[in-house]
Amino acid sequence: MPEVREMWYTESICDKKGRGSGMSVPIGIIGLDLDGTLLNNDKRISPRTMAALEAAQAQGVYLVPVTGRPHLGVPRLVRELPFVRYLISCNGAAIRDNITDEFVRERTIPLPLALKLLEILRRHGAPHEALYRGQGYGEPWVYRQMIAMHPENLFLPAYIRDSRKTVHDMADFLADGHGPEELFIMTESREQREEIAQSLAEIQGISVVFPAARALEITAAGVDKGEALLYLADYLGVHPGGVMAVGDSGNDLAMLRAAAFPVAMGNAAPKVKAMSKFITATNEEDGVGLAIEEFVLG
Repeated sequence: MPEVREMWYTESICDKKGRGSGMSVPIGIIGLDLDGTLLNNDKRISPRTMAALEAAQAQGVYLVPVTGRPHLGVPRLVRELPFVRYLISCNGAAIRDNITDEFVRERTIPLPLALKLLEILRRHGAPHEALYRGQGYGEPWVYRQMIAMHPENLFLPAYIRDSRKTVHDMADFLADGHGPEELFIMTESREQREEIAQSLAEIQGISVVFPAARALEITAAGVDKGEALLYLADYLGVHPGGVMAVGDSGNDLAMLRAAAFPVAMGNAAPKVKAMSKFITATNEEDGVGLAIEEFVLG
């Protein structure tokens, strides 16, 4: 089990609570990615991390899961944590009050644009879905193919069963007024992902991120995890200098850039580590708990 001293810094002038980086504002909100960050490889929260979360909440810190998943795709164990009042989903398109189940804010892809994107995605033949109002919607073949593409992922069938619904025709579903918060695409290869990204390069009004080597996520322009986290911080009266974020993958980059106090996981992608001020242990080694102990509780 790594000790606090094993946390390391990409800026040697930084010390505890970010004082060396010029931060004089205490941390008031922490944006937490889920997969590869808050959750270990068994999709659980470790006891040490749980204890650190509870202690931070007791000090008045807002703890906010920030994910590309739809609301119902967030594990029940996370949604039902007593200290999770707010949840940011669909890469920032939806901010929801987890107690009242009401939206603090929702930003969707305009319907004409969503239908145009659907035409492009259909030409490439990659499975794709629309995330709308906290749930995923796709044609039946989409979810069969997603499961077939990842036989090693034992969590995927149950995840799809619990958070997705099938529709007969996606174009009809969208045309009925279901403006999506996000379009998610799973690809056969990194090369196919790049081909789709190239097809989207000239489309105005969208943001595209790569959460994994074989996946893309599309939201409306200007929507990302970082923008949403800062919006929620302002809504809650937290100074921008008191925003901390922890993540590990490409769709966390905007959140880490936006945070005054960005922390990359030890298992993070190289580009995520390169732009973060601090690097903690992996998600299998209580990385989130160590970061909170060091910079919030220490």
